[in-house]
Amino acid sequence: MYLLDTNIISDLARNPSGRTARRLSEVDPDKVASSVVVAAEVWFGVEKNPSFRSRARTESFMRTVRVLELRPEVAKVYGRVRAQLSASGKTLGPNDMLIAAHALSLDATLITDDAAAFAQVPGLKMENWLRDAPADRE
Repeated sequence: MYLLDTNIISDLARNPSGRTARRLSEVDPDKVASSVVVAAEVWFGVEKNPSFRSRARTESFMRTVRVLELRPEVAKVYGRVRAQLSASGKTLGPNDMLIAAHALSLDATLITDDAAAFAQVPGLKMENWLRDAPADRE
């Protein structure tokens, strides 16, 4: 399963024929989803900038993408990963921490353009469809 991050959905809205959109078209739609945390960030961006040129494309995409709720097992993964990062002196923003925990709980590959932030999360699988550069982290 692929879990789309906020920056990937934003790119799809800005560049509907771009590299990310082409890569998405090669994937089984049943294997693509996003997190409710990402959806909240996307909707915040739409509301924050009402004149946003790609608002209609963002709204259209958000009607088609499957948005997954946070299940109780995400909380346990979140606690474990946050404790690991804290013990090693690392930090991740609260939304990114939830997104990472959600991806880990689903054994999903996070599709993101923010590999630098997420790379510190042990075991998180990542790909960057904007740069076509897999960034798996074990």
